Amino acid sequence: MFHIGMGLALWIVNASLLFLGVKYLGKRFALWTLLSITVTSLSVDFFEQIIFVKNRSLLLDLLFGSVFLGTGIGILMRQGVSNGGVGVIAIIISVKKKNFTW
Repeated sequence: MFHIGMGLALWIVNASLLFLGVKYLGKRFALWTLLSITVTSLSVDFFEQIIFVKNRSLLLDLLFGSVFLGTGIGILMRQGVSNGGVGVIAIIISVKKKNFTW
């Protein structure tokens, strides 16, 4: 619809919650999250343009994409950094819940 690349669209969507992360989690979080969003977007652009698969399978794309992206997100979350988007909200909830008592 907007005729922009997948990497740029991914960056715009994921960076949208970055301001919320700055407010609740600080500048260090924002810097590392911005870096991870940028690396993810550049990687998507790179692999989309460089690697061409003739006979693509939606199921295999889903499987391998889930494993690789999930592993990367898991590593980021253990370091207290997000990949943007919903990950920002997850870390905010995690930080707030540590201070929550019943």
